[in-house]
Amino acid sequence: KPLLLVVDDNKDIIFNLKILLEKRGYEVITSTSGDKALKTLSTLSNAPDMIISDIMMPNMDGYDFFNAISTHSKWNQITFLFLTAKSTPEDIRLGKMLGADDYITKPFNEEDLIASVSGKISRKRKSELINDKVKDLLTSYQIEMQPSITEEDQLPFCLLVVFWDDIEGP
Repeated sequence: KPLLLVVDDNKDIIFNLKILLEKRGYEVITSTSGDKALKTLSTLSNAPDMIISDIMMPNMDGYDFFNAISTHSKWNQITFLFLTAKSTPEDIRLGKMLGADDYITKPFNEEDLIASVSGKISRKRKSELINDKVKDLLTSYQIEMQPSITEEDQLPFCLLVVFWDDIEGP
């Protein structure tokens, strides 16, 4: 089951989102503010597949929470969706410019939210599957390498292998 973290200061919204998402087969954990959500994340053994967060919350708003997530090495790959009442074009543009994976305004259509969540989770799973296959392929080669540069010159270099498929993507 994909794990979702829902962050909102409105307990009714948390309750309704939890029921909606669990009914669709997701495991849901909740928090009422960004700072509490960071504490929750630090206790988890595995990062959630997605975070759904409000913006207007006490103590730490959604923007600061997103910034904390996106600059943390363990959490910066978590899919992040803003679900908020901030609905002006400028608000939406700012959320997208910050790098959120999606931005949905309240009141929201349940099917639109589920479509976004399921699509993003599916894309993430496909990407992880491709990464695992590439890692397995690269580790299966038993290649003895004779470096062409000295050991001290090797440190600033790295090998980046990128594959692209017109259907699957990267």
